[in-house]
Amino acid sequence: MLHGVATAKPAGYTRRMIPQCDYPLMRTDPQLVLYGTQACHLCEEASSLLALLQGNGVEVREQDITDSDQLMALYQLRIPVLRRQDTGAELDWPFNLAQLMAWLDDVLAEEG
Repeated sequence: MLHGVATAKPAGYTRRMIPQCDYPLMRTDPQLVLYGTQACHLCEEASSLLALLQGNGVEVREQDITDSDQLMALYQLRIPVLRRQDTGAELDWPFNLAQLMAWLDDVLAEEG
């Protein structure tokens, strides 16, 4: 009731402090982690390829797997591996620019 006037609630309405949305309120730039090692020439190639996208809102953090026994166990035989922070999806080497852009298509397409 608003100032003595009954108001109808929309179907599916539940009282919440913050309204629930089925869609993102704003686009977020893709956060990527490139797993590799400093002595890996393939990792350098992947890093160079990713540098082409960094000016377009793509953020890449490089993670040396030798810093962690757990990362070594997961990625030692697979590096370089690119991981999306938003979905957890991983892209193993080899990949080219077209494959990388297709892998990020859902995010890059939103820039329109």
